[in-house]
Amino acid sequence: MAVSDQAADPQSTLCKFLDLRLPQRGVVVDQWIKELQKTPWTVIDVDADRSLLGTALEIRMGLDLTDEPAHWGLLSFLPPEPCHALLSAAGFAPATYDHLPDSGTTDPLLLSWHRITQPTQGQDAAQRAALVACINAACIDQLAHRLHATPAAQLRRSLFLALYGGGAGPLDENHPAFAGLHHMWNGYLRHGRQELQQLGRQTIVALPLAPGFATADLAVGRTLVEIKASTEPTHHLQVWLNQLLGYLLLDRLNIFGWEAIAVYLGWHATILTIPVANLLAAATVGPTPSLDQLRAEFHQAICPELDEAATFYLQARYPRPAAATSPPNAQ
Repeated sequence: MAVSDQAADPQSTLCKFLDLRLPQRGVVVDQWIKELQKTPWTVIDVDADRSLLGTALEIRMGLDLTDEPAHWGLLSFLPPEPCHALLSAAGFAPATYDHLPDSGTTDPLLLSWHRITQPTQGQDAAQRAALVACINAACIDQLAHRLHATPAAQLRRSLFLALYGGGAGPLDENHPAFAGLHHMWNGYLRHGRQELQQLGRQTIVALPLAPGFATADLAVGRTLVEIKASTEPTHHLQVWLNQLLGYLLLDRLNIFGWEAIAVYLGWHATILTIPVANLLAAATVGPTPSLDQLRAEFHQAICPELDEAATFYLQARYPRPAAATSPPNAQ
């Protein structure tokens, strides 16, 4: 059971550990609920899959916050023209090298992209097409998770075309999902981007913390961020806090040096944050444990499940060849 699933299961190893070691973490949820009473962006009602919208928003935000394109695993399913248009609309351009001859390469997956600008509005045709491309990339997400062998882009694109025909994808601007993503993207441009950029300069997208077990959405500066697209976040804040704590504790070697955790709420275009030190002090009874101590204890508790997830992931990615049949004994 992955961290995202364990966060919602009171009987999971994660929740039992948090209940034992951080039993008063609900005070953080209460604080966040108070902050939600004033948000800069209003929710609109759309008949669309929230999970799909959340993935599409992650893709679009990831392409906005980083200096180089992210989410290549999903972008590699898109036909070349929509992929190229998406990257261009996101503010990237193919790199050129004056001291090297032009290779003639044109496939966007084979080019080196770098940021030249950031869009400031989401109304023109290119930006709207970019949102559609993100939604269509999100549509393929579940299939992508099952492709452990990471087939070549040729096969990925063939699968996409086999499923959705010769167009750019299954959905267009007439689908309710577009209205939802368009609304969240405009809120992000007006409010969310500035809040996130204030967290720091360096941005890392889709952090693989444990194979087959945990992948965090975003790290901005020293803050771990989860991106959520729920219209009623108060119903989920406890689960999201558990999820963030699971990711925080899994970084046992402190590779990322996180000093705060946060939830970015797409529909509300706002970010809820808390410093790790404040969280640990508020959530514990008695002396506040160190983060290193909690990580070591959590690793011991979760280690069997980490091993199981890693084994399943690696066996699916690298199937063991069948045993060779021994030749019959010579007569």
